[in-house]
Amino acid sequence: AKLRIEHNEALTRIDELNRQVLHSQQTLEQVRRDLQQQTQLSQEGQDKLKAEMNQHTQVVRQLDELRSQHQTVQTELQTYRKQAEVAEANLRTSQTAWEGQRQLLDQTISDLTKRTQDLENQNSLLHSHLETVSTQALRIRESAPSDTGANAVDSNAVADASSNMTNKTVDELREVVRFMRQDKDILQCQNELNLQENRRLKQQLEHHVRTLEETRALLTEERQRYQEALLAPAQHSDLLVKIQELNQVRESNAVLRTEAALHLNRIKSLEDALEQQRKELEPLREQLHGLQAELDVKQAEIKALESDSQYWKDRTQQIMQRYNCVDPAEHRKVQEALQSAEERLKEATQARDKTATSLASLQAQYEREKAEWQEQGQQQSQTDATNQQSLTEAQEQLAEAQKQVEQLTKDRDIWKSRSEKLRGQFNNKIKDINARHNQAKSELENTVTELRGQVEQLEAQQADKGVDEGQASEWASKEAAFQAQISQLEAERDRLAEAQSSSSVPPGADVANAQQLELTLAALRSEHQALEQEKQSVEAALEQTRAVLQAKEAQVAELEQQLKAAPVALPTDGGTQPPADANEDSAELEACKIKCAALTAEVEQLKAQVNELGDQLKSERAKVGDLEARIAAQTPARESAGTQTDASLVSDGTADVTTASAANVDELVTAEVEKHKAKLQEEFDKLKKIEDSKTNAKLSMYNGAFERIKKLRAEASLYKEALQKANPGMAQQVANSVAAPGSARPPQQPPGGAANPPAQRPSNLRPNARPFQPGTSPAGKQSPVRPTPQQTQGRPRPHHAAGGGPRPARPRPAGHQPRPPATARRPPSTPQKRPREEDTIAGKAANKQANLGK
Repeated sequence: AKLRIEHNEALTRIDELNRQVLHSQQTLEQVRRDLQQQTQLSQEGQDKLKAEMNQHTQVVRQLDELRSQHQTVQTELQTYRKQAEVAEANLRTSQTAWEGQRQLLDQTISDLTKRTQDLENQNSLLHSHLETVSTQALRIRESAPSDTGANAVDSNAVADASSNMTNKTVDELREVVRFMRQDKDILQCQNELNLQENRRLKQQLEHHVRTLEETRALLTEERQRYQEALLAPAQHSDLLVKIQELNQVRESNAVLRTEAALHLNRIKSLEDALEQQRKELEPLREQLHGLQAELDVKQAEIKALESDSQYWKDRTQQIMQRYNCVDPAEHRKVQEALQSAEERLKEATQARDKTATSLASLQAQYEREKAEWQEQGQQQSQTDATNQQSLTEAQEQLAEAQKQVEQLTKDRDIWKSRSEKLRGQFNNKIKDINARHNQAKSELENTVTELRGQVEQLEAQQADKGVDEGQASEWASKEAAFQAQISQLEAERDRLAEAQSSSSVPPGADVANAQQLELTLAALRSEHQALEQEKQSVEAALEQTRAVLQAKEAQVAELEQQLKAAPVALPTDGGTQPPADANEDSAELEACKIKCAALTAEVEQLKAQVNELGDQLKSERAKVGDLEARIAAQTPARESAGTQTDASLVSDGTADVTTASAANVDELVTAEVEKHKAKLQEEFDKLKKIEDSKTNAKLSMYNGAFERIKKLRAEASLYKEALQKANPGMAQQVANSVAAPGSARPPQQPPGGAANPPAQRPSNLRPNARPFQPGTSPAGKQSPVRPTPQQTQGRPRPHHAAGGGPRPARPRPAGHQPRPPATARRPPSTPQKRPREEDTIAGKAANKQANLGK
C-alpha cells in the first residue's frame, strides 16, 4: 500500500513536472512572440520617424523655394515699379521735347510765311518793272520809223516820259537792292546766332555728359548700398532660421540615432539571451526525456513487482490456508524482493527529487526572465511614448509649415497680379507715347508736304514768266537755300522716324545716350564675335554629323551589296516548284531590302534636315549682321541728334531716363542675342538626338540583318552536310543539277572574299525532314530513288508494328529471282524505328531557325 501511495505521488509529481515544462515552453513561445512584436513596433516607429523627417526636410526645402520665389517676385515688382517711373519720366520728357519742337516748327512756319510774302512782293515788283521796260521798248520801237518832224515835235515829251520811267525803274531797283541787303544782314545775324547757339549747346552737352557720368557713378553706389541694406537683414534672418532648423534636425537625428542604437543593442542582447536560454534548455529537455524513459521503466518494474507481490501474497495465503504455517525460505525470498523493491523506490524518489530541483531552477530562471521582459516592455512603451510625442511635434511643425506655404503662395499670387497690372499700365503708357509720337510725325509730314506744295507753286509761277540771267541765278540761289531748309526738315523727320523704329528710347534721352551706346556697341560686337565662334563650333559639329552620315551611307551601300549577293539560287527541276523554306528565305531577304531602302530614305531625310539647319544658320548669321549694321547706323544718327536738339530737352531727371534707356537698349539687344543662341543650341541638340537615335536604330538593324544572313548561311551549310551524310547519291544528283546549264544561277561569293562559297540547300529537302534512307519513303509517296536488286537482296522484309518487331528473312529457294524494282511494293507506314527530328542535324538547324523567328 505504501508503495502504491508513493508510486501515485511520483506519478502526480511527474505529471506536474510535465505540465510545468509545457507551461514554460508556452511562456517561452509567448516571450518570443512579444519580442518579435516589440521589434516590429520599434521598426515601424523608426520607419514612421524617418518618413516624418523626410517630409519635414521636404517642407523645409519647399519653404526655401517659396522664400526665394517671394524674393524674386519682390525684385521683379521693384523692377516693374522702376520701369513705370522711368516710363513716366520718359513720357514727361518726350512731352516737353515735343512741345519745344512744336514751338520751333510753328516759329519756322511763321518765318517761312513772312519770307514767302516778302518774296511775293519782290516778285510783283520785278514783274511790274519788266512790264514797264517792255512797254517802253515797244513805244521806242513804234516811235522809231515815224518822220523827223513828228520826232522833233514829240522829242521833248518822249524825253520827259523816258526820264520819268528811268527814275521809276531806278527807284524800284534800289528798293530791290535794299531788300536784298536787308535779307543778307538778317541771314548773317541768324548765322552768327546759330553758331553761338551751337557752341553753347556743345558746352552744355559736355557739361551734362560729365554730370551724367557723375550721377551714374553715384546712382550705382547708392543702388549697391540700398541692395546691401535690403539683403543684409533678410539674409541674416534667413540664415538664423536655417541654422535653427538645422540644429533641430541635427539634435533630432542624434536623439533618434542614439535611441535606434540602444534599441538595436537591446534587441541583440535579448536575442543572445534567448539563444542562450535555448542552448540551456536543450540539455534539460534531453535529461527530461531520459528521466521520462527511466520513469516508464521504473513504472513497468513497479507494475511487475506489484503483480509478483500480489501473486506471492495470494500464494502465501493459499499456502497458509492450506498448511496454516509459513515457509521460511519463501518468507526470506519475499523479504529480499521487498528490499529490492524499496531500493528501487528510493532510487526513483532520488531521481524525482533531482528533476524537481531542476524544474525549480528553471522556474526561477523563467521568473527572472519574465521580470526582465516586463522591464524591457515598460522601457519600450516609454520610448514609444517619446517617439509618439516627437511624431506629434513633427506633425504640428509640418502643419505650420504648410500654413506658411499657403500664405506664401497667396502672397505670390497677389504680387503676380500686381506686377501684371503694373506691366499693363506700363504697356499702355508706351502705347500712348508711340501714338503721340506718330501724331507729331504725321503733323510734321503734313507741314513738309504743304511747304513742298508752296515751293512747287512758286516754281510753276516762275516757269510761266521769263526773267533775265541775273535774276534767274538769284532766284536759283534762294530756291536752293529753301530746298536746303526743306531737306533739313526732312532729315529731321527721317531721324526721328529712324530713332523711333530702331529702339524704344524717347528722343529726349537720345541726347545723353550717345557715349553710352558706343560702349553697348562694343559689348554687342564682342557678343557677336562669341556668337560667331559658337556658330563655327555648331558648323564643325554639323560637319562631323555629315561625316557620320557619309559613313552610314557607305555602310548602307555595303549592306545592299551583301544583300544582293546573299540570296543563293537553289537548284530546281524543270517542272518542280521551290520549297516553302526557300520562299520564306527569299521573302525575308526582300524584307531586308525594303528595310535597307527605308534606311536610305531616312539617311536622305537626315541630309535634308542638315541642309535645313545650314540654311537656318545662314539666316541667323544674316540676322546678326543686320542687327550689327542697324546698331552701327544708329550711332551717327544719335550723335547728329545730340547737336541739333534744344537744351530744354535735358531736364533734372535725365540721369534716370538715360540709364533706363541704355538699360532698355542693352536688355533688348542681349535678349535678342541670347534668344538666337538658345534657338541655335536647341536646334543643334534636337538634331543631335534625332541623329543619335536613328544611327543607333540603323546600326541595330544592320547588325540584325548581318546576323540573320550569317545564320542563313550556317543553316545552308548544315543542310548540305545533312544531305551529304543522309544520302550521298542525292547530294551528287543535286551537285550535278547545279552544274547543269540553265538550272539556276551559280552561287555568288560572299562580300568578305571567302574562298569557300556558301553551301546550297537542295530544293526537295525540308528543314524538318528526316534523313533519307534507301528503300523507304513516307506513307502515300513513292521513293525518289528506287533500290537496286542487289540492295534489296538479302534484306529483311519490314512488317507492321503490331507484329512485335522485325522478323528474320526467310530462306529463298535456289532458283528464286528477286522482283524488279519497278514493281516494288510500298513499304508499310512504320517500317522501322526512325530517329527523332530533334536528334538529326537538319532538325537542330530547323529548331534554331524557329527560335530565331520567334
